[in-house]
Amino acid sequence: MISNKREDIIKATTLLFYEKGLSATPMSAIAKEANVGMGTIYNYFPTKEQLINELYLILKEKQANYVLHELEKVKDFSVKMKLLIIWERIVDYYIHFTQEAILLEQLSFLPNLDKETQEKGKEYFTEVFKIYAQGQQEGIIKLGNMQQLAYFAKGGLANNVKFFVANKIEITPPIRQLILQCAWDSVKN
Repeated sequence: MISNKREDIIKATTLLFYEKGLSATPMSAIAKEANVGMGTIYNYFPTKEQLINELYLILKEKQANYVLHELEKVKDFSVKMKLLIIWERIVDYYIHFTQEAILLEQLSFLPNLDKETQEKGKEYFTEVFKIYAQGQQEGIIKLGNMQQLAYFAKGGLANNVKFFVANKIEITPPIRQLILQCAWDSVKN
């Protein structure tokens, strides 16, 4: 079986950062978990900061691809329906990729995440911000910073799902509907 060392490093980093935290995970532990030498890890990622920035973009892209997967199929739907579909996908993402989702949240607020990386991360969700802008133009979404509104709704969704997952409580259709309704209520005008 052929190993992709870069992917092995990313997988090991994701696991260790989630389990131990960023500051408690030295590059040597990542190399050991990935089954690569220190020279190999530094060949791909010269610094821990570069590894963090690249991991952030990899996880952000994966999240965007998952969440926005159905968006093209619903381009003619109403703003509310588009957002509900996106939010459904966010709920599913947090259920199916809980560790990655939580790690991505942590990485998003790191002071050493460089500005260029942050901007690239936002670009993955440009279509979502366009939906919020359309909703504001139609008068059905609150006025304000679209990124802030999007994070507010997503934060509510994510925290609810994390609560249910952590407590091993099934997210039944009525619970899911309530979570989505609360997200809509948080942004509607």
